[in-house]
Amino acid sequence: MHKPFLSLLCLFSFLATTSVQAANAPSSIVGKKIALSHQSNNGGESGIYTAIHSSQNKHWAVEDDGEWGLANYEWTPSNNTGTYKLIWDSHEYVIVSLVFSSANDGTFTFQSWEANDGGQIELDDEGSGTFTISTATNSEIPFDVFFGDDFSDPTASQALWPLRTEDGITNQVKGGKFMVTGTLTDKDDRWHDAFSQSILSPLKDWTIAGTSFANIDYQNNINYEAAVSVGLELETTVGIMEVQMSVGLSPWGVLSEIYISDFGGFASQYQSRSPESSRPTEGTFRLFNTASTKTLTSQYLKDGKWITIHELNWETGLLTEKNSNFATVSTHQFSDWQPYQSTYAQSGFDFTIPHLDLGSGNIQIIPLNEGDIGFTSFSVTEGAPTTAPSSLAGKLYQTQGGDRIQFLTDSTGTFHMGAEPNFQQSEVSGITYSWTATGSSSGTLTTSLDETTTLTFTSETGGSYDWRELSGDMETGQGTFTLTDASTGYAPADLAGDSLISGTTTYVFKDNGKVVVRSPNGSSESAYAYLKTGKNEGVLSVSAAFSTFYKLSYSSTGAGTFSEGSSASFDYFVDRTNMPAAKGWLWFDQYPWVYSNREGGWLYFLPSNGKINVYSVRDKAWREMTKTE
Repeated sequence: MHKPFLSLLCLFSFLATTSVQAANAPSSIVGKKIALSHQSNNGGESGIYTAIHSSQNKHWAVEDDGEWGLANYEWTPSNNTGTYKLIWDSHEYVIVSLVFSSANDGTFTFQSWEANDGGQIELDDEGSGTFTISTATNSEIPFDVFFGDDFSDPTASQALWPLRTEDGITNQVKGGKFMVTGTLTDKDDRWHDAFSQSILSPLKDWTIAGTSFANIDYQNNINYEAAVSVGLELETTVGIMEVQMSVGLSPWGVLSEIYISDFGGFASQYQSRSPESSRPTEGTFRLFNTASTKTLTSQYLKDGKWITIHELNWETGLLTEKNSNFATVSTHQFSDWQPYQSTYAQSGFDFTIPHLDLGSGNIQIIPLNEGDIGFTSFSVTEGAPTTAPSSLAGKLYQTQGGDRIQFLTDSTGTFHMGAEPNFQQSEVSGITYSWTATGSSSGTLTTSLDETTTLTFTSETGGSYDWRELSGDMETGQGTFTLTDASTGYAPADLAGDSLISGTTTYVFKDNGKVVVRSPNGSSESAYAYLKTGKNEGVLSVSAAFSTFYKLSYSSTGAGTFSEGSSASFDYFVDRTNMPAAKGWLWFDQYPWVYSNREGGWLYFLPSNGKINVYSVRDKAWREMTKTE
């Protein structure tokens, strides 16, 4: 991470150099937003620094690259000028003067001061610019913004990322990718950050994840990086301690890095590790914070499993390095770690612009074309990392292609393969399956359909799948899936033991996969299969002379309509409760035993307390006969 404004100019201060007749400076800038458009006298660098003042001595500020920072400040007004001092620590600060030409704008000059290697404070930079001042609120500061971006909507991405061009390098969103393109004109800026508009509290759990790509020619030892990153700022008694952790693609394979910037007279520090010798062109990575242990963790996804590289305790500065290849653990204690008074974090991208180091300060910059380096997805989610469920029972699985499985138990389920637009060519069948969690957020699903699928969870309710057949054509497929709770909504998870009546037809669903279908033409028994496809929807297959497929849409737990196979409405009776007794002609010669034509079997009538209860031999169930029967 870089100190706001100082990442371009080092820190700055304002000194009044001119006097004009204008509005007086405000007595306080609490609740004010100041936007400084600055130009350095040394090197010609420029930018916009926007500060929102939340109290009498602290303000939040954001720069062109999207990085937010919290800094101390002092404000001293005098007529139409105001001295504005930004203080990072005793070794770095800025003193400046705003000259108000109106109540809303004006000009300024600045000087920034920083300690040299000998500890002496000296002038580091100076320059000038224009400013505006307006009313602001804390709602303009992006606290706890959680989001996911697949870069399919450039307008939405514009609100989250600094899409801009600087020093020949352009951040752009195009074709579902965040890309860095162009030819860098300033070799000193080859470490290129892009920060998301989300300020996070390390006192909460959160997860940062992204998938990056790097299609870079590996010849001639070109250096590059495309990594997810988090910057942690710890306010200490001797200054702001900046900690940056990143993990992503590099010429050395997967690379995890930790960088501690210099502060309070202490030197910068760095640690890194590359656990893989291969050079992948694409990878999925994540960083997550565990508030209870005050730990940042870097991981990468390999073969459906998340592999840990580093764990940093940001309270003590103890770094733990995991070597999964040899099952070893090593530690490193960062020196000069200071107790913190407050802390915050910000996520983003950490790029190294491809270049060759030819020695003696000679750096050759490699031009970047569209598709060379960037990301295809990025997310900041609240809470601990997603974990794969230990059981799928009671869940409804659906792929983006429309295939569905309802997991009834830990080993049985119902499979539905849609056949749009001809729904009657669908497939609904019972299956057996096995589920094994193979990593913290992945697992393997194997079914009796002779297929196996690797599921990788990016949230509690979905993720990506990699499917392949185990026989036949050995087809494969990839895509996304959802996994939801089958118990929600009006539609039942299972029809066994329940009944459905539509018009003059009654369906009595048994526990053995059979359904008794009664109509004025008589009664028959057939096999059936049912799968809940949504909160209020289901698919029913009844196999008689030929299979008929029905789509059921429930408007309540006791009623609904058919949208396929029939267009009629239906009443639904859970556990056959309150189900009307049988209709049709009845033969009473053996009363209280009565033969029902509709039932296709015997009924037993039992009058009691002014009511008639009827027992069905076929259904093995009692029902009350109402007056309308």
